[in-house]
Amino acid sequence: CLHDNLGHISFADQYGLNVVFNNQWLELDPRWNCVSEEDEADPFIIHFFKIKPIFRSYTGNAFYREEFMKYLRLTPWKNHGGLPDYVRLYWKAIARLKKIFLRYLSGASYAAI
Repeated sequence: CLHDNLGHISFADQYGLNVVFNNQWLELDPRWNCVSEEDEADPFIIHFFKIKPIFRSYTGNAFYREEFMKYLRLTPWKNHGGLPDYVRLYWKAIARLKKIFLRYLSGASYAAI
């Protein structure tokens, strides 16, 4: 199903689940799907899609950043300070170049990226 409809799919995992579980699902509490730009009082899961809390330039919900940092302090990276934005941009550039390189190796055109 996914292969036959690739041209119409934005989120393949969600599309596949929608097809397989058509009319056989229950709605979850929206707190299972919070994003850091929102202001949910008691989230179960927080998605940090944009700038992550480890960067000084993080602009999402301050409470969510504190929650992130609280759990970070329980790890071996507990003394990690905020990273400058140039580190984030460097990582993004490397990831982009890696995608271009891998597509080039696979024979895909740059326009397909």
